[in-house]
Amino acid sequence: MTGRLIAGGVCAYALFMLANAPASLVPAALDKALPGRVALSGVKGSVWHGQAASLALDGQPLWQQLDWQLSPWALLLGRAKLQLKVAGGQQLVASIGFGDVALSDTRISVPLSALSGAVPAIRTYQLGGLLSLSTPSFNASANEQAGNAVIEWHQASSGMVAVPVLGDYRLDAKAGPRGLLGKVATLGPAALQVTGDGDWTASRGASIRLQLRPDAVQADKLRALLSAAGQPSADGTYYLNTSLK
Repeated sequence: MTGRLIAGGVCAYALFMLANAPASLVPAALDKALPGRVALSGVKGSVWHGQAASLALDGQPLWQQLDWQLSPWALLLGRAKLQLKVAGGQQLVASIGFGDVALSDTRISVPLSALSGAVPAIRTYQLGGLLSLSTPSFNASANEQAGNAVIEWHQASSGMVAVPVLGDYRLDAKAGPRGLLGKVATLGPAALQVTGDGDWTASRGASIRLQLRPDAVQADKLRALLSAAGQPSADGTYYLNTSLK
């Protein structure tokens, strides 16, 4: 009987400590989870419901005025259920399990340069600009996808060329029984017009088909960036067709 009381007391104490884990533990956890050096300032609250003044990744400012809620009960069931709000009315609502991700009512933006540690192509082509994701509902796993999402790339740039801004672009992604389908469009006038489509399945990976048409005045300046797509056609359009597993 005494042993059971002691065990119950230890468990109760452990749960109490876990429930009151300070938010100051979050930066170390993010350092391990994210591919880069994390700087989280002005942290207060708990691991489960906390706030921070700012978040930077590898010295690149990411978000301001963060407020997060993480469900401890979902973790007990093997899922990470997170609601994150940041300055500007942005939020990320995510439920992550073993091999699947579900997003809902999400509107979030991130400077592209902050992702260079995770995406080698961003470093290779020295890409910049602001990347935004919005979706009312999107679920993805190895076997099934559902919902739709919009990804926009504003003030797109590349340090490889002497053109300050390439343009603004939009990807409309829609999930179906056979995987993901996407369409790419350019938003308004641009130094580089981009259109195309693509698809992705768990078995075949991604297939991308893009048409890249530089503005006639900027074509020479953009050649170093567009050379990856080969030689242009007679009308100056570059065609990029590639597959990614």
